[in-house]
Amino acid sequence: IEGDLCDIRALSEAVAGSDSVVLLAATVGRRIENIEKRWMREVNFFASSVALDAALEHGVSRFLFCSTDSVY
Repeated sequence: IEGDLCDIRALSEAVAGSDSVVLLAATVGRRIENIEKRWMREVNFFASSVALDAALEHGVSRFLFCSTDSVY
């Protein structure tokens, strides 16, 4: 599936009919201070929340959120 994690409609369509969701997307890295904070919030917080909401809306039974120690 190709799409943007910040695209609510694409995310909802991708999750529909799934048993499980594994969320691997995040903005991380050693040079994180060079990344625009607004972008980090959109990917690490907003998009993750939307993915969880979509999973709940579509009755997904398992949601796995993976992160590194860079995701706070």
